[in-house]
Amino acid sequence: MALYYDLEPLYVRYKHDEVFVRDHLIVFCKDGRKVLKKVKVAIADKKHLQVERQLLKIKPYLEFLGMDLALDELNAMLIWASIEGKKKEVKEIFKAFKFHLKKGIKELEKDFNLL
Repeated sequence: MALYYDLEPLYVRYKHDEVFVRDHLIVFCKDGRKVLKKVKVAIADKKHLQVERQLLKIKPYLEFLGMDLALDELNAMLIWASIEGKKKEVKEIFKAFKFHLKKGIKELEKDFNLL
């Protein structure tokens, strides 16, 4: 049972095409890790616009995968970026986002042999 994601919206959108869904999962797993690294660096450098751009790249994936906790944290970080908040304000939110995203990616890779 999937704890960190729900593939039903993805299957519905792509008419249960297993290959297409698998391809999207592979892209998400690769891009998710890259986005995490870039967001971490952008937060450290206080580049709010860069944080916002990176998060908006991955937001559609989180919506389709039903990763609600990660999506809530992403939205909180987008608000932080838009008001150009202080780094310490987003530190804990990023930790939680990173945790949920990494766990979701790890679970997807395990469940679908995407390694």
